[in-house]
This record gives sequence, structure tokens and C-alpha cells, in this order.
Amino acid sequence: MLKESILYSMLCKYTTERIDYQYMYMDTDSAYMALTDDFENLVKPELRNEFVKNRNTWFPRTDTNENKAFDKRKPGLFKTEHEGDGMIALCSKTYYTWGSKDKFSSKGVQNERNNTILKKDEYQRCLVDEKTIDCQNKGFRYIDGTMKTYEQDKIGLTPIYVKGVVMDDGIHIPPLNI
Repeated sequence: MLKESILYSMLCKYTTERIDYQYMYMDTDSAYMALTDDFENLVKPELRNEFVKNRNTWFPRTDTNENKAFDKRKPGLFKTEHEGDGMIALCSKTYYTWGSKDKFSSKGVQNERNNTILKKDEYQRCLVDEKTIDCQNKGFRYIDGTMKTYEQDKIGLTPIYVKGVVMDDGIHIPPLNI
């Protein structure tokens, strides 16, 4: 969470307008956000030199292929994990992004078995209708020296978000005042 707080502070200091960025989803080691332009184009003109000077403190170097490859695995830097055109973030570890390549997650749900549920329109239906969407997991377990099969019905998508206060629009979450 500290890393995301540093990113937020950097955004507030260096970018032109608060309206140019919006956090969409955060996890232990990820921060997904919407930007109105490429990040570097949002830097305030009067702070551009300072940002360029300190850029490699926060982001991987791109000046040479060797530096790019080295910094790709360097801990502590903010790296682009995924770029897309939109995102539906329902709750922790449950999201769907789309664009040139889609990316989705629903923690604890078997993707192949539930591939008709793990689609953009189902994530959107869950959010808009405020209803859970069930899925099913199946598999084998070794219990007490015996191999057994199991079927598990569970909630695959849920609109319930317990890590913040969701505003009346059902979408935005203001920062907690703690």
C-alpha cells in the first residue's frame, strides 16, 4: 500500500489536473488507473525538468535495451502490467480489462470451466444489476488416503465491495478518511 501511496503523491505533484487520472483498482502489488493521456504528457510544464531528472527513481529506464531489460525485473519501480481501453473492477481480485488484449481475474474460479461466465458482459451485468453470478468448480482431492472428486458451487462474480465505501453511483470509491 505504501508504494501506491507514493504513486498517488507523485501524480498529485507532477500531473496537470486531478481529472486527468483516476484510480480504478488496487491490489497488494498493483495499481490500475485510468489516464486521459500518456503519463508523461500529463506532467505539469513547470515541473517537467524535475520529473525527467527523477523519472528513473520511479519508472524503468528506456534509454538502452540493456537498461530496459535490467529495470524490468528491478523491485520498487512502477511498471506497466497491462494497458487497455476500459476496466470493470468488481471487488478484490475480480476484474475485467479490455482493449487490444483482454485480461481478467476472478479469484478462486476455474477459468476454463466457467468461460461463459468470465466475459465482459457478465462482469458488467454483475455491476449494473448488483447481483452475484454463480459458477462451479470441479476437481480431485486426496483426502484420508483416498482420491475423491468434488463439485463446488460458489459465487464467481460479486458486486459487493468490502474494502471501501462505494458512492451512490455504485462506481466511485472516495479515499477513506482515516
